[in-house]
Amino acid sequence: MIQNPVPCRLLCSTCLATFPAEVMKTVGTGGWLESDLCYQSHGTFPYPYLVAVCPCCHWGAYIRDFDKLAYLPRYGDSEISRALRVHLHEQRILYPGSRKYQLTAVSYSRAGAPPAGVGDLHLRGVWCARQEKNTEAEQAHLEAAVQWFERAVAQHLSGFEQARLHYLLGELNRRLERYEEAVRWFDGLGPGPAWLESWSKQMCTLARERDAAIQIL
Repeated sequence: MIQNPVPCRLLCSTCLATFPAEVMKTVGTGGWLESDLCYQSHGTFPYPYLVAVCPCCHWGAYIRDFDKLAYLPRYGDSEISRALRVHLHEQRILYPGSRKYQLTAVSYSRAGAPPAGVGDLHLRGVWCARQEKNTEAEQAHLEAAVQWFERAVAQHLSGFEQARLHYLLGELNRRLERYEEAVRWFDGLGPGPAWLESWSKQMCTLARERDAAIQIL
């Protein structure tokens, strides 16, 4: 299992361009969970490498939805290797994780993806923006995630997914300092796993105390 980003040549299914991108296949182990369900570990922050954006048409998608043509050689001293290293460095600057998830959310919403799926893309954008210390992008992704998750809840999902969305709507509204709205969602969680019900009660207490800080669970 790939635990560090590696260069891979991908095929864009929209414009059929091929391009190199750094990819990962796992979020690692032995870490911790933050209160918006972001899994963190001591290794490479994985989420920017779980999606890619075509530099030709800006279509974004999860790595699993691209055709992977080949993994590319590790960096070396050859001219091609140096050019690849420079190109990927430039792509990290042009398309930080928060930007990649914003473009991917646009691509999936246009393709008719379920609202919960689009909301999850914006949620991961929140995680990336926080890692980047980009408060403007984090705020935008928070707002968008709330809107898409509210659409998903309106579809009357059941079981764990409905409980998860209620919890996330409570937590994201708490992070947005919409404390009354957060309490409403936490209180409406309904039946769910014991761990999720416990976290919901803890975060609901913080919302009542008007505390918007991210927490370690």
